[in-house]
Amino acid sequence: MVFSNPVLSVSSVLLVSVLLASDIDGETVRHIGSRKQLFLDDYIVESLDGAERKLNQPNKHTANPLIPMVPAGKSGWDAGMMPSGFSSTIYDNEEKLFKLWYGFIQTERAGRTADGNVFYQAAGDERAVLAYATSENGLVWHRPSLGIINFRGTQKNNLVLDIDMDGSGIFKDPHESDPAKQYKMLWLRSSQGLGIHASYSADGLHWANYHADNPVIFHPPGHDSQAAPYWDAQLGKYVAIVRDRTGQIRNVRPGLMTNTEARETWIKHWSHGRNRTPENHTLRRIGQCESDDFIHWTEPELVFEADDM
Repeated sequence: MVFSNPVLSVSSVLLVSVLLASDIDGETVRHIGSRKQLFLDDYIVESLDGAERKLNQPNKHTANPLIPMVPAGKSGWDAGMMPSGFSSTIYDNEEKLFKLWYGFIQTERAGRTADGNVFYQAAGDERAVLAYATSENGLVWHRPSLGIINFRGTQKNNLVLDIDMDGSGIFKDPHESDPAKQYKMLWLRSSQGLGIHASYSADGLHWANYHADNPVIFHPPGHDSQAAPYWDAQLGKYVAIVRDRTGQIRNVRPGLMTNTEARETWIKHWSHGRNRTPENHTLRRIGQCESDDFIHWTEPELVFEADDM
């Protein structure tokens, strides 16, 4: 495909719909129909003639963090708790409301930054709970007192689950005909071999487990990070983007073992006092699973994995 003069503006939210011809100069090109495409690379671009690809940079809102942590020692049931990076946000068109589910993790004081500020780190995924918040504009968030979970001696909190869980991926299912299961979730359970479990809910607040609380996705030796499930109308199936821990870093990046500076940088970022080294750490891969019923899933099909770079 040939572009002349315009600048291709690419960001994580910009989708461009294109229709390719079947043949250019005798060479067969890719047919993508009217499907939306991200111009992240040259996969569907034949040439850029007088054009350039530009990655737009997002700007952080001045009100960040929108849901701050409450420092340890302060009053309140959530003192010393930190919102996890694993969260799910949707816009509910029926209720005209943004809805957010986020992991809430007990923290430990880790030290001070170079400018003297105290910083904290998570005590561990197995100590995470699941919290809920809503917003009309995506900036100002309301954390309702739900009265569902008794946590630290009170039910006046915004928690919906209190089990050893993390990495929850939640969506409202447009395909589901059963009102009791219109919300669906995949989540990771640390105490049961790092398998991915499935749950459902009528309101996104009160949850029940599929499959008798057994994992629905498990690729040895286990998974980590957040699962991202959704209904794919084109496939007519549920899709989950998951991460497993197959392989060893030392087998893919042997240079990391011998380069002292690179090895120390890795330990600084990933060990956090937990005796992790590149030599004993697993390799993480991204895969895609599919399902007709949200219970029985295909084995992960590799999307991408680390190479020796």
